[in-house]
Amino acid sequence: NASQIAASVASAVASSASAAAAAASSSAAAAAGASSAAGAASSSSTTTTTSTSSSAAAAAAAAAAASASGASSASAAASASAAASAFSSALISDLLGIGVFGNTFGSIGSASAASSIASAAAQAALSGLGLSYLASAGASAVASAVAGVGVGAGAYAYAYAIANAFASILANTGLLSVSSAASVASSVASAIATSVSSSSAAAAASASAAAAASASAASSASASSSASAAAAAGASAAAGAASSASASAAASAFSSAFISALLGFSQFNSVFGSITSASLGLGIAANAVQSGLASLGLGAAASAAASAVANAGLNGSGAYAYATAIASAIGNALLGAGFLTAGNASQIAASVASAVASSASAAAAAASSSAAAAGASSAAGAASSSSTTTTTSTSSSAAAAAAAAAAASASGASSASAAASASAAASAFSSALIGDLLGIGVFGNTFGSIGSASAASSIASAAAQAALSGLGLSYLASAGASAVASAVAGVGVGAGAYAYAYAIANAFASILANTGLLSVSSAASVASSVASAIATSVSSSSAAAAASASAAAAASAGASAASSASASSSASAAAGAGAGAGAGASGASGAAGGSGGFGLSSGFGAGIGGLGGYPSGALGGLGIPSGLLSSGLLSPAANQRIASLIPLILSAISPNGVNFGVIGSNIASLASQISQSGGGIAASQAFTQALLELVAAFIQVLSSAQIGAVSSSSASAGATANAFAQSLSSAFAG
Repeated sequence: NASQIAASVASAVASSASAAAAAASSSAAAAAGASSAAGAASSSSTTTTTSTSSSAAAAAAAAAAASASGASSASAAASASAAASAFSSALISDLLGIGVFGNTFGSIGSASAASSIASAAAQAALSGLGLSYLASAGASAVASAVAGVGVGAGAYAYAYAIANAFASILANTGLLSVSSAASVASSVASAIATSVSSSSAAAAASASAAAAASASAASSASASSSASAAAAAGASAAAGAASSASASAAASAFSSAFISALLGFSQFNSVFGSITSASLGLGIAANAVQSGLASLGLGAAASAAASAVANAGLNGSGAYAYATAIASAIGNALLGAGFLTAGNASQIAASVASAVASSASAAAAAASSSAAAAGASSAAGAASSSSTTTTTSTSSSAAAAAAAAAAASASGASSASAAASASAAASAFSSALIGDLLGIGVFGNTFGSIGSASAASSIASAAAQAALSGLGLSYLASAGASAVASAVAGVGVGAGAYAYAYAIANAFASILANTGLLSVSSAASVASSVASAIATSVSSSSAAAAASASAAAAASAGASAASSASASSSASAAAGAGAGAGAGASGASGAAGGSGGFGLSSGFGAGIGGLGGYPSGALGGLGIPSGLLSSGLLSPAANQRIASLIPLILSAISPNGVNFGVIGSNIASLASQISQSGGGIAASQAFTQALLELVAAFIQVLSSAQIGAVSSSSASAGATANAFAQSLSSAFAG
């Protein structure tokens, strides 16, 4: 949750600093103005009322000017903050939509390599903006920000660091405003993508050259002709590998830049975001491909590429799916023609995207016009069949037709305006929701490592239902959940959290389009509400899955233990199991009757009361086995789990109290991890180990906390205990 917390705190800090600076400026200006006015009044005072009034007026004018200056300063600071925030959000989104960026920073192996690539990219981007004088210092700042990101943190963390560094660099250049933020971000992202692609290609070529050199050296060491032939073959293979890597890098760079550019055209999103017929959509896409390639003088390849799109089918729905299909067809055509290199991919992508977007828009307009003409023709036929022979009737019909035409024109203009507004609102909502979801740890963890399409669809469906119900749209919950599940099912397993966030955001934008909830001004707040509901639901689903896996593992371990128990240990196991089963049954009864038991599932309930399954040798008569401490709580694996619990505990604590649901679900997940990694460990031992690790994490949090007033009343303690018990009951419900 570090990025999410950082963004929230940064916003508050920036607002506070801006307000404080404005107040200081206003105070200083007012004091200086008032002092100056007072001095002037004192030195030039007379005994007349007129002179006194003049001095007072001067002082008032000075104070008013100071106040106006302070207000202007505060307004400018707020505007700059809003522009920086808009730029950062847009740049993060743009970078994560570029394949080569995600591939490079998602798998980079060292901080120095990441810093080096980011530094070169920053230098290229700043030079591209005409800010060469800032290139060196800016590159160092970006490299420093990237170096602070832990290796393996993922593409989002690197995008976040780069975006915020760039926002600081550009703050005083005059380039950034709320209206220009998106276009500047797009330019920066494009330059970064090109540079990163070149760096990656260079690294691949260097590796290939090294391999070739190594093969050549080995060849030289051997004097035989067969060795020379082998070396030549190795060099040829290395050259082929380098060529293949270069082509792959070029194709990836083109595809990413092209899709990003296409989705930046509102007319493209409008056409393919609302199209209802796949055959019509693919027909328009094929025509657009032909126009795009023709714009590069590749008419010969255009026909084959257009046919490829028309017959390809779609992986998903909406503008992104069409953009992907078009990018694939054009990219393959350009590679075949020898047009593409990693160096020119972004430039060609921007040029072709413009032609494709214009063609798609024109084709859609033509299709719409054709449909309207057909409707008009049908209406004219009907009018002809019912015409009368009177002049009055004819005049009346003509007037009615003119009025209808005028009304249709006005309606069309209004409809176009409404459609543009709706499209802008949907786009703002989708972008905000993607950013919010990627900033939520549990979403990234779940969808970043999910193992099957059915599991992803199931979790997304439940989350959509919860989010729509939370918005007061229960009547849409069932259909909406199906739509979201369908969109998520179209994302390939292993595609990563961004792809799932994109699919979910666009599905939600379509669902909410006609509810009246979305507008450009409300998009961010609605997205925040949806993201919060999705996070809660995904967390619950993940916890339930972990608990289910844990219960299954415990049942398996129990069955194995029962089948292999010796006669001598049977009596001891029976006694422990009896005591534990009694406690488990009591807990289940308590949960059912609402009297404080937490009704754990049979796997975890059995044996908790008597700590059944532990080895003998309890410390101090307290029933804590020595092995639990030496090989459990003090083990390196436990230390890692305890460290990972700390941020989760912090996220569960707020001014409004503790979110016990998060605590309970994490105990369930922890117990599952311990059970699965413990080599047949008893369920009760895994549960107790999880509790002890949670206690250790809480102690660590408390050791660094500033404790305020704490209630020590039994009623307050009872309420906390009851809430904790309920969270355990929910987390371990069988």
